Amino acid sequence: MKILLRTLEVIIVLFILIIFILFVVGLIITRPEKLKPIIAQQVYQLTGRQITFNGKLHWSFSPIGIEATNVTLSNPKGFSKAAMMSVNAFNFHVEFWPLFKGKIHTTEIVVDGLKLNLIQTKNGNNNWEMAASQEQAQAATANNRQKPATTTSSSDHEADFSIPSLKLKNAIITWENQQTAQHMTIDQLNLTASTISANKNSDDLNDFLRHMTVNAKMNVKKITVSNLVLQNIAAKMTAKNGSINISPITAKLYRGNYQGQLQIDATGSTPKITTHADIQNVQLKPLLNDLSGRDEITGTVHINGQLTAYSFNKDQFLKSMNGHVEARVLNGTLQGVNFIYFGQTLLALIKGERPSAEQGGNVTAFSSLNAAGPIRNGMLNLQTLSMRSPVLHVDGNGTANLIHQQLDLLLNVTLVKGNEPLAPALPVKVTGSFNDPAFAPEYQAILQNVTKHVVEKHLRDTINDKLKDLNLNFLSS
Repeated sequence: MKILLRTLEVIIVLFILIIFILFVVGLIITRPEKLKPIIAQQVYQLTGRQITFNGKLHWSFSPIGIEATNVTLSNPKGFSKAAMMSVNAFNFHVEFWPLFKGKIHTTEIVVDGLKLNLIQTKNGNNNWEMAASQEQAQAATANNRQKPATTTSSSDHEADFSIPSLKLKNAIITWENQQTAQHMTIDQLNLTASTISANKNSDDLNDFLRHMTVNAKMNVKKITVSNLVLQNIAAKMTAKNGSINISPITAKLYRGNYQGQLQIDATGSTPKITTHADIQNVQLKPLLNDLSGRDEITGTVHINGQLTAYSFNKDQFLKSMNGHVEARVLNGTLQGVNFIYFGQTLLALIKGERPSAEQGGNVTAFSSLNAAGPIRNGMLNLQTLSMRSPVLHVDGNGTANLIHQQLDLLLNVTLVKGNEPLAPALPVKVTGSFNDPAFAPEYQAILQNVTKHVVEKHLRDTINDKLKDLNLNFLSS
């Protein structure tokens, strides 16, 4: 949101610059079309960017404003040849007298067909910061050398950035972070916002949010984040006095639905983030394929969770995360382990037979998989963990470290027939990372279970044989 508002500020400043040129040059009686090369030259000298007017240019004096079509703004040197920004149509008016006080007071701004390409390079440079051209920078440096140093507070240069009304229609925004190889695309964004104000000079995100005011409604056809796709996103947002509320949020994802809400409390030194999510009927296989290129688990997932965390820093966010989550997966498979084979091996040992070779592949099919538990400081305590199929029951508990992405689970695997166990439960230890978990049967416990079962059966058979000799076999089991 901060980058978007700063980019919007760039657009506004550019068009204020254009209006200023129109006003200063005094070409009230001149056709605006003749001003295009003059405006382009001034914009380049002041920003180092090429602005191109491929459509019509209109302007008005009262109120001061401009309407333009098919406008393109280039990237700075060192970035790709693609334009940083293009607009199909732009309608912008600004109040005249507040400009003399260093304040930007606009009326309604309408932007149609915005295409915005945001890039951050590997060395940390970005293409949305406006810098003067090399010639302008050299001239400014020379002037500064000639002028005596003066001390000015930052507030002397700080403009009151406010927009009464903003409409974005059919906008496309792309974001590429070359440092992290992450990319995001927002396709067909439609935004209606009112009473927008912010401290544009704040470098701290929490401080920026604390001073931000906005009332907005948003609809997006599609958002792609590193191949993860959300569709038909809708949200309402209000922000005032450091309290940001985004609710409700709805979206379609992977044949399922998302409903949720997000609150940010930026009144303190560290932001508090509270969220609630309800996910229904999402297909895990395509979701995980797009997210990580792997599909260790398939099925239809339902998730309900409430989380609270502090800080926008990823590590601090995870370390401070608290809440509760419940998940249920129906009619799926778990890759990387064959619990049925574990149970069959135990059954063979009990019978004194040699275990057969694994069949069915390294996968477990299930009818349902349930997990639930609280989260405390980034540690998920899975108090409920169960898997069911017609021939298999798995129950267990343990922890999932969300900070280091490590598992520590103990499962009890039981082969069943008609819900009746065919053998004692087999303990299986699950450790390792989320991406590469290791499943290890507890061999010592297996031997104890096998020995106990064999001894009990031998004693029972011996007692039955003795009872038969005494004609008391009615006591046999």
